[in-house]
Amino acid sequence: MNIKLHTICFIIFLSALCVPLYSQEEQDQSQPTEQSQPQEYFPLSLKGYLKQLNTFIPVSQYSLTGEKKYLNASLTRFRLTPEFMTQSGNVIIHADCDNELIFGNYLDTGEFSRIWESRTYNDLYPSSHTAYSSTDFFDQLKLQRAYIKMSAGDFIFTAGRQQIRFGSGKLWNPLDALNPVSPSAFEGADEQKGTDAIRLEYYPEQTTEIAVIINPKRKDDTLSRKNCMDAGNALLRAKTTFFNIEAAVIAGRIAQRYTGGADISFIVFDGMLRGSTLYSRPKKEKYFIQANCGYEYTFTVGSGLTVIAEYFYNSASINTRKEILNAYVMDSMSGTNQKTYETLSNRALTYNRHYAGLALSYAPVPLLQTNVLIIADTQGRAVSASPSITYNLEQELDLFIGAISAYQKKNAEKTSDFTEYNRKAAVYAGMQWWL
Repeated sequence: MNIKLHTICFIIFLSALCVPLYSQEEQDQSQPTEQSQPQEYFPLSLKGYLKQLNTFIPVSQYSLTGEKKYLNASLTRFRLTPEFMTQSGNVIIHADCDNELIFGNYLDTGEFSRIWESRTYNDLYPSSHTAYSSTDFFDQLKLQRAYIKMSAGDFIFTAGRQQIRFGSGKLWNPLDALNPVSPSAFEGADEQKGTDAIRLEYYPEQTTEIAVIINPKRKDDTLSRKNCMDAGNALLRAKTTFFNIEAAVIAGRIAQRYTGGADISFIVFDGMLRGSTLYSRPKKEKYFIQANCGYEYTFTVGSGLTVIAEYFYNSASINTRKEILNAYVMDSMSGTNQKTYETLSNRALTYNRHYAGLALSYAPVPLLQTNVLIIADTQGRAVSASPSITYNLEQELDLFIGAISAYQKKNAEKTSDFTEYNRKAAVYAGMQWWL
């Protein structure tokens, strides 16, 4: 199966190179005039980017020596995005193919696997293939997304590896259970691999959506027709908008847990107030609830400052549920198995229950964007700060630098999500060039 993935990525890469690229300027110049003929429609397009990301991450106990160490890694990612679209737009075939080259001083360790290698346990089809691996160099091919989308009347059908995200939360998103992402991740949700699923959306009216999602899974990392149905995820979601309120409900089964939740957002004092909650009941464990609420406001006059404040609650945290702690430790030491997978997957994993976040975004001058994310872990007696700066050097070229550091009170009784960064800083920097 890995060889097939490698071959598919290589074929897409070669075929995409054969597609003529047209810049926006060339397209504008080719618009029909009185003397020129209309440009012939071409159904296949090619986009992509080149990204360089350098990270420096502190660890208190390096797995090979047990000592403190700064983990250095340099990632070069080349993404090709070929897309076929019919002239009517009713059929779209899309793929995101990545080739990642990584140099570092901690390759072939558990830390490297957790940070850089894709977690593919129980995925319907493998999302990555290791082309080469040594103690100082790693080459990985990844098929992040590959789907076909078809629309007919009030229906949209999508099948394949796709991004499926629900909920209105900006820092935490309990309803985003199929592919959750941490607010402190170096790369955001857009860089996560897609979900292998079938999705049917129905729009009975312009402001209402009803969606059914079937996400087949392996069981014990073994593929069979029975396993796909027994271990897979299934969701039903309905969303509607009335006046200035957007509301949604969701129900189904995720990772062998029966799940139901709701999400609401509406305008208050020219800002957006939002909240969501998700109830989950596993087969053999106690039920748990994850919820968030927040407010977002943009000062449109003068400063252009955007402020987001959010609170997150997780009743089933690592420090409060013994079964989650045991599964987390077992997964870190011995790798994933079916039991740890069902306990840990498809949920926001946090060490403690209560978190408060504040995100500030401000552009002091054109082309320069500054961001600061502050998260307080009240039970872990810790506060983290994640500043970042992005500068648009040219139209398609961004330079960025950022860091994450934390302060935890001495003799804190509970481990925090930010203990590793206590009085230390993880730093990242790089560039991204859109092709």
